[in-house]
Amino acid sequence: MSTQDIERKAESAVKKYEKKHGRETTPYRKTGMDMISSGKNTKRYIEVKGTKHSSKPITLTEKQYNNLRDKKNSYLYVVTDIGKNAKVNAIKGSDIGLIKNPKWEKTIRIKFQEIIKQKITK
Repeated sequence: MSTQDIERKAESAVKKYEKKHGRETTPYRKTGMDMISSGKNTKRYIEVKGTKHSSKPITLTEKQYNNLRDKKNSYLYVVTDIGKNAKVNAIKGSDIGLIKNPKWEKTIRIKFQEIIKQKITK
């Protein structure tokens, strides 16, 4: 499965997830986010990442990281197990700040599972 296939399937899974939760999505690439979703009194700016395996880290650019951390109502949606039973993991953008002192090259690889675990244990 190509990177483009994974990306398309991840975005499709997020659209279904948002629809299931009463929100409609539209593409939104202006600020480096993938889509915006709107519902009753809600608006989410969404960055979508996909992976075939739930244990694999994801990659964010510094711009994506900063947008997620700083933009109000931003979310990182990580879609795992693409090609099987895809699972959508929604992470509030402000929780990206739980990554302490990211070491930047051109991108950062993060284990999103650690963010989820830290939020659960708080």
